[in-house]
Amino acid sequence: MQDAQIFVSYRRDDTRGWLRQLVGPLQRVFGAERVFVDTRSIEPGALFPVELNWALGRVAVVLVLIGPHWADAEGCRRLAQPADWVRRELLAALQRDVRIVPVLLGKAALPAAGDLPTELQPLLQRQAAELSEEHWDSALDDLIARLAGSVERDPVCEVTMDLRRMLHLIHLNPETARAVGESAAVLRELCRVTARLASRKRIHDLLHEIEEECLQPLVHAPESRHVTTHAVKLADAAAAIDAELPASAVPFARAQRLRADLGRAAQRLRALDALAAEASGAGPADGAGESPAPPRCIGGGTAVLEVPVVVMSASQGMPAQVRWRQAVRGALKALAEVMSSLSRMNDFIADAAGQLRLDDLATMLAAVRATLDPQAHAHDRERLADNAAKVGALAAELRWRVAEHGVLQSVDDHLRAAGPAGMRGHAGGDGACGATSAANPGRGAPVEAGEPGELGELRHLLEEIDTSDIDPMPVLREAMQAGHCLHLRRVVTQLREVVGTPACAGPPGRGPGAAGAAASSGAASMPTGAAASASVASASAPVSARAWPRRLQALHAQSAHQFNDADVELMALCARLGDLGDSLAHLLDSVGGPR
Repeated sequence: MQDAQIFVSYRRDDTRGWLRQLVGPLQRVFGAERVFVDTRSIEPGALFPVELNWALGRVAVVLVLIGPHWADAEGCRRLAQPADWVRRELLAALQRDVRIVPVLLGKAALPAAGDLPTELQPLLQRQAAELSEEHWDSALDDLIARLAGSVERDPVCEVTMDLRRMLHLIHLNPETARAVGESAAVLRELCRVTARLASRKRIHDLLHEIEEECLQPLVHAPESRHVTTHAVKLADAAAAIDAELPASAVPFARAQRLRADLGRAAQRLRALDALAAEASGAGPADGAGESPAPPRCIGGGTAVLEVPVVVMSASQGMPAQVRWRQAVRGALKALAEVMSSLSRMNDFIADAAGQLRLDDLATMLAAVRATLDPQAHAHDRERLADNAAKVGALAAELRWRVAEHGVLQSVDDHLRAAGPAGMRGHAGGDGACGATSAANPGRGAPVEAGEPGELGELRHLLEEIDTSDIDPMPVLREAMQAGHCLHLRRVVTQLREVVGTPACAGPPGRGPGAAGAAASSGAASMPTGAAASASVASASAPVSARAWPRRLQALHAQSAHQFNDADVELMALCARLGDLGDSLAHLLDSVGGPR
């Protein structure tokens, strides 16, 4: 893992609304691992002061986000308090003499010298950058361009910049234009695949948004009557998914099913919202019968699904509480059906990544380099040679990131299903809201008395990571041994500590004795391989049924943090690849021919 090069210092209560808008583009240009944000870059359980000091000692730039109430947050001068984290970050940065850029947000201005402690006043000597809502995009582009001299750019961004540079070169050199034109067919396919990959990842992220904003709040608070927000957020996400589906090239049947699932979920949530309104006195009076609401259309004209909302009134003879629980159960089941598309979307992302022939791009870069004069274009030739090599490394990174994301998604699914509130894909349970799953013994893995059956599946997954020769497990093992897949390595270590793995024979060519010897000698430093499995076999001791929920909740919290970080990093990589595809399309358009 690379050291972060940009440290973002901020106050949650002052700049929270701008943080994501700023960090996302920074990660897209420079890479997620090069941008340090405490909530994303520090793992649970790590020592906060140690991690901050470690990061500040290695970064090239510190961005200090300053909002309207930065100096006097919460009605007091927090910067004068020794325990204030922003103060400590600034002092550490000033002492190390790293580049510090105050970033003014929300029409904020630099504080006056009298509003800062004496030791922080050198901050006022640093040139500030202002990001206003009116000129956000242009101001952010300017800030990124200024940072480029101090921070190493992401390889995707480097290649994208070279493609834009080629727009100039092909007008100067007919041979360069010919070299690009000869690769036009395969490169146009590369454009289509990058656009498809980015679109599929956006749909995947929107499904997670539905899970976090609609499903999980209903799972954890089924008696809450505040469901209007859930219905609105689902409608917004459904509209965004519908807009992405054509570009994603998802199979027609799967796209239609997703639209239908979203329509049913919208119907259930709107019905639940109507019940809540009726209970508060804002809906139809008792005995009013069925009251249909205006239909809502989902499908963008391709497969329009009209969703009428029917409010059940008291005249139907059901107690209000029973009707509410039935409606909640129906909404949870419909949302779980929407979530069932997550695993298929992971497969579609993996398929698109597998179709992305970046070696064709590397070939084109090498061909363009050969057309340039060694003396007149020495710098361009050097950059093209360097970036042609980076393209090969990028292809490998995409493979292991997609594989890591898929395995972490599987772990997350199993842990949700094993927990008391496991919901995704298990809507038909016997709980009050259908939110629990039946025991599902693992494939050949023993299940201890009182432990959830899904843990057998997790043990089987650990065995596959250790020994399977079926894709993507060999890719993951190779990447972990090379120091990549940091999030998966952490989760695998945590899984072994909680669920353990049965002793296994080990990879081909190694018997149980060799695995046990390696484990006992401490030779297995990576959390993969039969040696690691054998070394934690003793951790599989029976655990009481009462202890499992606590252990699973802690494990799921830790793994969810790693999964979210891996998801953000894959999202940023896919977005950058989409930008690369756009630049490639503009380049190919300049040499003529249909797109």
